[in-house]
Amino acid sequence: MKTPSLLTIAVATLFTLTACHDTPTTTLPLLVCGNMTNTGDTLIALTLENQNNPEEITVSNGQFEKSISVSSPTPMVLASPAVLRQQQGALIQIIAMPGDTLILSGDAMGEYTMSGSTFYKQYDEVAKALNGINQRDTLQQLCLDFIKSHPNYEASVEMVGVLSSISPEKMKEGIALLSPDVRNGRMKTLIDEIVKTAESSLQNMPPTLAEGSEAPDFTLADINGGQQSLKALRGKVVVIDFWGSWCGWCIKGFPKMKEYYEKYKGKMEILGVDCNDTQQAWRKAVADNALPWLHVYCPKESPLLGQYQIQGFPTKVIVSAEGKIVRTIIGEDPQFYTFLDELLK
Repeated sequence: MKTPSLLTIAVATLFTLTACHDTPTTTLPLLVCGNMTNTGDTLIALTLENQNNPEEITVSNGQFEKSISVSSPTPMVLASPAVLRQQQGALIQIIAMPGDTLILSGDAMGEYTMSGSTFYKQYDEVAKALNGINQRDTLQQLCLDFIKSHPNYEASVEMVGVLSSISPEKMKEGIALLSPDVRNGRMKTLIDEIVKTAESSLQNMPPTLAEGSEAPDFTLADINGGQQSLKALRGKVVVIDFWGSWCGWCIKGFPKMKEYYEKYKGKMEILGVDCNDTQQAWRKAVADNALPWLHVYCPKESPLLGQYQIQGFPTKVIVSAEGKIVRTIIGEDPQFYTFLDELLK
């Protein structure tokens, strides 16, 4: 699934939701089967319930089968060990459903399909809808329209997770569109977790991140051995791109970013902020992807990620020519490019 949501922002989201999770006393197995490319010989299944003792799945010639104990619907990632070390690798992001069967096929680092139980057939429809979004759509409208058309789909709760990353109001609107059977059935615990997490994030968000407020200034070492500050870029719209060489979706988004960098050259600057990386991996990724914009390196001891409340990667923060925050967009969301067109035309 290419569009991250509060449910599926990979490992970071799992730990964000932990505070809201109460472990039930009974479990049912989720049977995970697959025939995929680019998995490597091992996948790690990580959920809220097993994060201290994740399941290891052995892969042979791309095939695997594993029963994973799950007590309630919960976010889960199937990932190469490299991803947990914040390097590039296979990353499959789903909702784990107790008692269901998930069958995966395709490319673990690209396009894949989900089948098996009714829930995962529905979930595949959700994934295809999100992946098929184009610049004429808005993400929130796509999610609301999908839920309205599929109110009885338990998998529509994934769309609620996406809406929660846009605004609490849109999240509540999405929940109201779900049928009572979905709202009050086995998805209720997960819906409650999404609501609690969204409300907690809103309460903890510092005023400096509000749209229209001053973007926190910073100065970091640039890729040429000098220093680059945000303030020095006043006079142009600046996109601060928080990314890492280990982030598969960051890398996949670069071609479109390069297209828009060329389109609005002179009006917009991009400042890439490499995070959770080695300097060697950072420099190699910039060179390998021929990224033409400005680049700085964020050391792990820097407070910058906390100042900008970065919860997932990539995150793009659009800053006005006057240094004010205009918009923050998490993930490779087509809405980012639609908004740039509206802002810079």
